Amino acid sequence: MRLNIVRVSPRYSRSYPVFIGSGILGELGELLASHTDLEPSRCLVAFQGPVASLASKASSSLEGFCRAVDEYRLPDGEEAKSLERVLELVRYMHDHNYSRSDIVVIVGGGAASDAAGMAAALYKRGIPYINIPTTLLSMVDAAIGGKVAVNYGGVKNVLGAFYQPSAVVEDVDTLSTLPWEEVLSGLGEIVKYAYTLNAKLHRMLREHGVNVAKKPSLLADAIVEGVKSKARIVELDEREEYGVREILNFGHTFGHALEAATGIRHGIAVAWGCVVEAWAGVKLGYTPERVARELEQLVESMGFPKPGLPSFERLEALMRRDKKVRGERIRGVFTLAPGRGAVIEVMLHEYLEAIRWGASRVWGDKREQH
Repeated sequence: MRLNIVRVSPRYSRSYPVFIGSGILGELGELLASHTDLEPSRCLVAFQGPVASLASKASSSLEGFCRAVDEYRLPDGEEAKSLERVLELVRYMHDHNYSRSDIVVIVGGGAASDAAGMAAALYKRGIPYINIPTTLLSMVDAAIGGKVAVNYGGVKNVLGAFYQPSAVVEDVDTLSTLPWEEVLSGLGEIVKYAYTLNAKLHRMLREHGVNVAKKPSLLADAIVEGVKSKARIVELDEREEYGVREILNFGHTFGHALEAATGIRHGIAVAWGCVVEAWAGVKLGYTPERVARELEQLVESMGFPKPGLPSFERLEALMRRDKKVRGERIRGVFTLAPGRGAVIEVMLHEYLEAIRWGASRVWGDKREQH
């Protein structure tokens, strides 16, 4: 499998490479030496328990690139994303006298990159960090774009910053042991791109369906296209100043509410969120009915599990807290055609009515009142 390099060139930050290929984790030091201007004395490999063996492989590969390599184990899952845990990592770097030219290498999924990336942003006003995502979801989304954050006061990602990595290394081989539902979760974000930003991804999904994730060469191509889609939006709107980056939230208003109410995986909730928000677009006159119907059929055919639908009152309360809400209006994200989406401000009550209508089409009368 060939090595692909996608460059991300944000407006305010230095450009950086995203390496995508098979078996490249073992070439980490060589890749960084050849394609970046980093010259660290020390590298700190931050990881969570489930990917300890991959972190060890990364550490071994860095030995010729860094004069010293340390490892730091983060708490597993969302437990890593607290201010207290981030400050523990900052304290470790301080106590071990890390300099601003040293680097943090983050091995893991979105929680690891959020937490350790936040520590890198805080320590000495920012030291370089490298993302090595090990889930499909983080490869096409969280690892790129420079959003780092922690949870606080019971609110997800309420403390954070925009702080871009110096490189991202995505080894497709690291996905081979993922649980299937975790793979589907990543595919949910790929579905999002296919109906808002990337017609090539749409054609791939239409032709191959869920096999996109089962064949390594197809999966690598899908990851490349997903990274290109995310990179293009980050370049246009790095810090969410112009509303362009909001297009990445297609499927997320309903999806986040469904995720919070049912506990299903993020990307699976997003896939069903895309379906419901497409039907809402039909109701509001932005999305052709054939596009919504095709999207629903695709998500069903790919085997995304459908949870029971909670009461709409509960979902509405969650959706009213969406970050795109502006008083009595909301900046809704709609698919206009495969590969083409738009952010359109509409009245919040009309949007919620359209979402209710769309959810009723998708779930029918088979509802669980939670």
